[in-house]
Amino acid sequence: MGLVGLKTHPINVSARLVQGPRNVSFVGLTDVQARELRIRVLSSLESCGIDFESHAEVTFDRPDLVTPATDLAVAVAMLEALGRAPSDVAYIGELSLSGAVRGVCGLLPMLLGTGVQHAIVPQQNAQEASWYRPRPKSVASLQELLTDGARQVQPCDGPKPDPFSMADLPMSDAIQALKTAMANRQNVLLVGPPGAGKTMLARRLPGLLPAMTESEALESASITSVAGLGVHFGKRPFRAPHHSVSETGLIGGGTPARPGEVSLAHHGVLFLDEITEFRASAISALQSVLKAGVADFVRGGNHVTFPAKPIVVASANACPCGCAPGARCACTSQRIEAHQARLKKLTAGFVRIEVPAVGMARGRAV
Repeated sequence: MGLVGLKTHPINVSARLVQGPRNVSFVGLTDVQARELRIRVLSSLESCGIDFESHAEVTFDRPDLVTPATDLAVAVAMLEALGRAPSDVAYIGELSLSGAVRGVCGLLPMLLGTGVQHAIVPQQNAQEASWYRPRPKSVASLQELLTDGARQVQPCDGPKPDPFSMADLPMSDAIQALKTAMANRQNVLLVGPPGAGKTMLARRLPGLLPAMTESEALESASITSVAGLGVHFGKRPFRAPHHSVSETGLIGGGTPARPGEVSLAHHGVLFLDEITEFRASAISALQSVLKAGVADFVRGGNHVTFPAKPIVVASANACPCGCAPGARCACTSQRIEAHQARLKKLTAGFVRIEVPAVGMARGRAV
């Protein structure tokens, strides 16, 4: 199976034996792809005691989407040509030279996008695969597949509750303002001096949101799966990228296209600590993505889309030096006004919540 963003494209793999010396030819792949795939598959077959003496021709209906996740399907197609493997099953997994079946990124969206009834997946992806219905079978090696050693994937425990509680925090006004903002799914700007507790408040915000629906949980888990971060089913994400993050890291992209922080925080919270330190180009791109609700790219002729609807929480100091209000502030009124004007531009439409060092707070819409 191939993935373009979160969209799944089934890849049908066919193999046939033809006249010629011992070899495997792959139709539609580049020389580098074909050489690496040939080495992995033939080495895996040899590790199982199968000496492939024939000449096989392997074809794909979508060669442009072939990745190492297709390895297991290729090996099975070659075994089918020898009458050694069953058909009508979706096979997903990368093969090592020793015949081990390695885990792959994006397994959950691959399964969800095709709705297959029977699948064989890597044992390393068993926890992720447990959220798919009907549950597939898993194998740790090609040898297990050949000896009918595939095991039914077992259900996993649900998400563990967050051990942190806002009830223990003294900032009652700030908490009430945050609860109102979260209930209305509004973006938030926390303003206060260093050490006032802005980051502590932000990290507890996912706990104020309602429990995820099944569709939200599957969508969020699919995004983290594509990114290679595994799945945390049912737990609202919290992402806090450093202010040095690139535009690609924040929005997504690359080759192959991967979700950025804004998509990894989908259905959760994206925390931008010290928002004035972020690159202007990154914030500008982020504002466009938030307005659209999706991050769009074109990579290799394919249109890639990742959903991007997090609640954004930004934090900032009230002045450039961070000491305002107070006698220690060395900023001129002009610098403070310019700082506040930039904050207003960066966080237009956000609910502003002031968090003084004393722990009392008040909230208002920007």
